[in-house]
Amino acid sequence: MKKNIFTLSFLLALSITNSSYAADLEEDLLDIPINLRSTVASKNVLSLKKAPGIITILTDEDILKSGVRDLQELLNLVPGFIFNTDVQGVVSTGFRGIWAEEGRCLVIIDGQEMNDILWPTIVFGNHFPVNQIKKVEILRGPGSAIYGGQAELAVINITTKTGKDMNGLSAKINAGSIFNDFNAFTKRNLNISYGQQFGDLDVSFHGTVGRGNLSDKTFTDFYNQSYSMKGNSENNPLFMNLGLSFKDFSARFISDIYRRTYRDGLANIIPDSIGAVPINHDGYYAELKYDFKPTSNFTLTPKLNYKRQFPWQTDNQQARKLAETKGFEANFIDKMVERTTGNLTANWDITKDINLITGGEFYSDYAKSLDPLSSNFGKDKKQDSIRYNNMAGFAQALYKNKFFNLTLGSRVENHSEYGLSFVPRAAITGNYEAFHAKLLYSKAFRSPGIQNIINFDPEFSKSKNIKPENATVSEIELGYDITPNMEINANLFDTNIQDPIIYFTDKVNAYDAYDNFERTGSRGFELEYKIKDEKIGYANLTYSFNMANENKVDVYAVPSRKDILLGFPFHKVTLNTSLNLFDNLSINPSLVFIGNRFGYNSADKDGKPVVKEFAPNFLVNLNLLYKNLFIKGMDASLSVHNLLNDTYYFIQPYDGFHAPLPGASTEISLNLGYNFDIK
Repeated sequence: MKKNIFTLSFLLALSITNSSYAADLEEDLLDIPINLRSTVASKNVLSLKKAPGIITILTDEDILKSGVRDLQELLNLVPGFIFNTDVQGVVSTGFRGIWAEEGRCLVIIDGQEMNDILWPTIVFGNHFPVNQIKKVEILRGPGSAIYGGQAELAVINITTKTGKDMNGLSAKINAGSIFNDFNAFTKRNLNISYGQQFGDLDVSFHGTVGRGNLSDKTFTDFYNQSYSMKGNSENNPLFMNLGLSFKDFSARFISDIYRRTYRDGLANIIPDSIGAVPINHDGYYAELKYDFKPTSNFTLTPKLNYKRQFPWQTDNQQARKLAETKGFEANFIDKMVERTTGNLTANWDITKDINLITGGEFYSDYAKSLDPLSSNFGKDKKQDSIRYNNMAGFAQALYKNKFFNLTLGSRVENHSEYGLSFVPRAAITGNYEAFHAKLLYSKAFRSPGIQNIINFDPEFSKSKNIKPENATVSEIELGYDITPNMEINANLFDTNIQDPIIYFTDKVNAYDAYDNFERTGSRGFELEYKIKDEKIGYANLTYSFNMANENKVDVYAVPSRKDILLGFPFHKVTLNTSLNLFDNLSINPSLVFIGNRFGYNSADKDGKPVVKEFAPNFLVNLNLLYKNLFIKGMDASLSVHNLLNDTYYFIQPYDGFHAPLPGASTEISLNLGYNFDIK
């Protein structure tokens, strides 16, 4: 049945992209707004309708009007993304019904990959500021052929504002508190940006400092022990981003100092005698890049990247005390990891219709324990440091004509520990008058992080070594422009992951590790309806459906159910709207509906975990925005988050003996920003 559906859709796509030559469909990108072009799916500048991927683009104007305060809130408005919890108060994302925190979803800020190297995780929650953003391109599908082994399911590519975009100084302050308890603050952040262009020199700086709390509610563990999350679930950012460019040379430096506190341990809560434990996720990122253009149709780009991280760092007095507490399970981490990457890419327009991108990449990873309690590298797990390296080659060919684009590409990697990975991709995209269609097929992979490698134990596995997991993803998109200001899009997807890398615990032997399981996956469809009028406003309505696809991972499974995985719903609906009341005043309501989900919530009298079905959530937000308040360049907004005071639970999407974390109550926040032009 599935094959018949894809065959029929393929024939339909061909009929659309190869219709008559009556109309000239050659797109002139100069006539397409910059925010409707994308590079995230191919590295070529293409219109959304012809880009070889399922893509969502959100702009600075979308962010301002929606009232979102961080990347998590922004992604909540995008089809497929669901946020859940891991351990130690961490909130991260799944995509299309699959847990994606560890190495399956890549976050890039101005070319810097933010995922940590050890696991490799990405942590959300008052993290990654959005007030500095010019555009977010979200590839809702695999990106390994371009980006490598941490882009198996999705890519979030963030571009911040340059000096040319800002031409001055701007500041924005956000202060939010629980509606009925103003002492329970949620997010209080200060953002300062400066940018200026001096001839060929472009300078930009963005800085964010703040404090936040994940929730004000009460967390209860499997053993019915509780604590208030107010003041015990902090997420405090200090983010700095400096960019310099001169003609074809550019440099970037990012400092991401992210500090949290938690009291939810690996199985039970942290005792009152110890209190909330600080945990750090600090990272430093640098890049040098030069575009060498010997001819008008050929560019050679050497690039050097360096990142140094301290992921999940618990090197402090409370954590030491916790690690030494008798009878308490603790996870003590104090490690530094760094990666140095060299990349050489050639971009050649062979003709006006044929483009070739090819190149190679090499990186070296080095990890070191900063404390003897955290030394577990090497086969004997007693070394204090370890080093790996990886070589990659990649190529992509793009053929364009006025009816369709054909994209063919692949990437091959060879890692010093786990060997070869090869991922090809193919895409045909095109449009005819008001119709467009995409047929996409990709292989993708998740490469094991350093901790995945060293926490693999062949004694508990059928294999001798951990290996990359491999995904096969088929996607089809069909779209129709009902009017010049109104469109509808629909896409089907089928994701099949072989040898998924899974974290599991053996509660009997108090043992945890990573291993390759047999397979998992999901399939479903997504719908989007968009309408926009410059004078009236806009509305974006989306619906996404996904279900489990022959899952064989028991720690992901809902007991007695084969159609759904822990922590994820069948249904998600988003509605993001803006209505212009006057020239400078707009009201911007949004709604996120998340269907029933399942998660382990408690333990029975024998200590076995008990699964619970969680009711649907209606998360309603309202933002009232006044632009140019009193003086030109001053914007003010008043926002209400979770207007209905619905309790959203961040569920652990695997059987890890962790109860769900409750989200925050109704919040009210005031945002005040000012842009000062420098002539």
